[in-house]
Amino acid sequence: MNESPLNARNTRLWKSLMTGRDDLSWAGASAADRGFCFGTEDGAVFWTNFDGVQYGDPLLNATLDDYDEAINGVAFNAGQMAVTTRSGSAVWKNAQANGSKRKGGRAGIGSHGVIAACNGAFFMPLNVGGLMSIHEDSPSHFLTFVSGSEAMDLNVYRAASLTAANGQQVVALAARCGGMAMGYYKPGDALDLTTLEITGADFIDICSVGSTCHPLAAYALTRDSRILAFNDVMNGEKPVTLRYESMAGVAYRILSAGDFVFVLTSKALHVIYKLVESSLESFVVNRRTPSTSFVLEAIDMNLVGNRWLLVLLADGVLRLDLHELAKDLTSDFEEIISEPTDIWANAKVVERKLDAHKSDLIIAK
Repeated sequence: MNESPLNARNTRLWKSLMTGRDDLSWAGASAADRGFCFGTEDGAVFWTNFDGVQYGDPLLNATLDDYDEAINGVAFNAGQMAVTTRSGSAVWKNAQANGSKRKGGRAGIGSHGVIAACNGAFFMPLNVGGLMSIHEDSPSHFLTFVSGSEAMDLNVYRAASLTAANGQQVVALAARCGGMAMGYYKPGDALDLTTLEITGADFIDICSVGSTCHPLAAYALTRDSRILAFNDVMNGEKPVTLRYESMAGVAYRILSAGDFVFVLTSKALHVIYKLVESSLESFVVNRRTPSTSFVLEAIDMNLVGNRWLLVLLADGVLRLDLHELAKDLTSDFEEIISEPTDIWANAKVVERKLDAHKSDLIIAK
C-alpha cells in the first residue's frame, strides 16, 4: 500500500501538529514523557503536550551562540538537556523550567545532532571531526572529549547508544563515504573504535533493534536504501544485508520501535513489520515481511518512546500513533520480499586508537 497519510481513512493513525509552521527544524521527545520538544530555524527550543499544545516558556538562543542557527538535535539525559546546531552546542540544567532557573554552558563545537547515552553522557557526531562525548563531572561542571584521528577517514554522521548485557556502554557510528565504527565507551577514557570500512558505501543512519535478548543488535542504513541487520555490533559477525526495490527515493533515516522498522526516504515513509525475530537462542532476519508505506516529502523523523513517531515536514509535523498502526496489520499491510545484497564482501576491519582532546564545560548562565 502506498498512500498519503492525510487520506480520510488514515485519520486515526495520523494527526497534524504545528500546521503552517515553516520555521521548525527539529521535532522529537521531551523529557520524562511529558510530551514533545521542537527546535526552530532561529535557534530556539520549546515544548508541547502530546496534542501539540505549547506549555512553558521557550528556550531562546539554545546553544548560547552570538548568532541564530537552526536546531538540528535535542536530547535529554539524567536531568540535563543537550542542544546542537551545525555551528555550536550547549548543555542545560532545568531547561524546561522558567528562565530564572535555567542554567547552561556552551560546548562550542557544531554537530550533526545529539543522542543520550545509556550511562548519562551525550554523544555528538562531528562529521570529519569524529565524535564528541559530554558527561557531568560535578553539579556545575562537565567534561567534553573529542575523539578523532586524521587517519580515520570516516565522516561520522549518526550515532546509536547501546548497552551490553554486562552493562557496558557501546557506541555505534554510521559514516558517510566510509563505513561504520563501534566501540566501548567509559566516561573519562579515550574512545577506541573498530572501524568497518567499505569503499563506496554511504552509511546514513544506525539505530538499535531494541531486542532485550540481543541488546547490541542494530540496523544500519545506506543512502541507497540497503538495510544491514547486526545481531551484535561488537562480535565481528557479518550482518544480513537487505534491499527493497519498492523503497523509492534517497534514504534519510531508520528507526525501530517494537516490531516496527521505519525507513524514511525523500519520497515516502516505509514501515516494515517483524523484520527481525529474536530469542535467547536465535536472531532471525525475515526476507518476507508485512509492509506499508505513506507518500510524503519529509525532512526528518524521531520516535517518542514506543508510542509516537514524529515526522517533520516543511510546514508542520505529522504524528503517527504506533498503537493504532499495530491494529492495521491484517488489513492494510502487504507482504513484500527483500532482495539479498552483499556490500560486506570487501569490508576492511581496522582497530583504531583515537586521539582524545579533553576540555571543560562550565554550567554558568
